[in-house]
Amino acid sequence: MKLNGNFDVTSSRKDAAARILSSDNLLKYIPDVVESQIVNPREVDATIKAGIAFIKGKFKTRIIISDDSSEENVKISGNGTGSNSSLSFTVNIRFDESSSGCTITYDADVNVAGNAATMGQRVVEKAARDYVEKIIGNFKKSFR
Repeated sequence: MKLNGNFDVTSSRKDAAARILSSDNLLKYIPDVVESQIVNPREVDATIKAGIAFIKGKFKTRIIISDDSSEENVKISGNGTGSNSSLSFTVNIRFDESSSGCTITYDADVNVAGNAATMGQRVVEKAARDYVEKIIGNFKKSFR
């Protein structure tokens, strides 16, 4: 499934990108992380509580910030398993200076398989969009 959108923050492009470009910073925005281990500055293993409808559990997830990421473009990919389900994702994030700070545009590909995929496309997509909104909300709070 494809997820995309944009939002503004009152910060410079450089500052906004810096808040995502290291795995320990990135972890601050991900909801319901119950355990994490920094593998290196751009890679983290995390156990995340998540669920879709009645399929709930802990997902062991690896999140990688691409080495070719910069303060203009960041690429994050990952995969995880849990509750007889699996997911993989790639997110491309662009940072553009704006009159009020920075506009952040994201474009994500998310693939869900296993029990979670049996919930139907609309249910899975709504859960994914809700989760992305939580991440964005946590990110925006970091500028206050």
